[in-house]
Amino acid sequence: MGIGSKRPFLSKDSMVYIELFFAGGVLLVIYFLMQIFGVFKLSYGFGNSPGLIAVVLIGLTAGISTCMALVGGLVLGASAKYSAKHPQASVGQKFTPHLFINLGRISGYFILGGLIGTLGSVFQLSTGILGWLTITVGITMLVLGGQLMNVSPFLNKLSFTLPTGIAKFLGISNMADDNYSHSNSFTLGALTFFLPCGFTQAMQLYAMSTGSAISGALTMGVFALGTAPGLLGVGGLTSLV
Repeated sequence: MGIGSKRPFLSKDSMVYIELFFAGGVLLVIYFLMQIFGVFKLSYGFGNSPGLIAVVLIGLTAGISTCMALVGGLVLGASAKYSAKHPQASVGQKFTPHLFINLGRISGYFILGGLIGTLGSVFQLSTGILGWLTITVGITMLVLGGQLMNVSPFLNKLSFTLPTGIAKFLGISNMADDNYSHSNSFTLGALTFFLPCGFTQAMQLYAMSTGSAISGALTMGVFALGTAPGLLGVGGLTSLV
């Protein structure tokens, strides 16, 4: 495609649709298996928030895509600082920063998720507003899915970002550049809540729409837990290297 040429709304690459068809088939199989084993009938204690399995799956997807792209650099930076400070550290010890960052993420997301859930209850969102928030979350997830699958090159022009001043105000980049400490890594993990990740923002919208501190905390905490395997995988590789 030449420079300045108009991007088509739908991809012309047949492999994209083959992969999409295959992914849809896998999801259908998983769905029917869950129905057979009664997974959807289990009570998760979430109130109006999505089931644990759905949130974990979204987290797993984010952990190997957008969250890895955004947080991966910070994780690698903290790991490099630790290695420079402890050049004789073993492989297991070099993995320590990654544990603290992910523990900080899970704890921070749980607490901040509770806060935005409470915020939703304070404003007493009407049924109409809750409906629009849910639709917004759905559209956001569909656009992100289209971007990941590259179904529509046109969608790649869209982005979901927070104001860049927020990360600067919180000093996230500066914290990553500071001398390594476990407390810094823990706090850095918690502050990634404010980074412009589309999946995270979709979950934040949903957490707010629940209007419940408990549901908001569980939604965001379990989402962060779902992202952990992908980020810890990066940590394992860098520790070995």
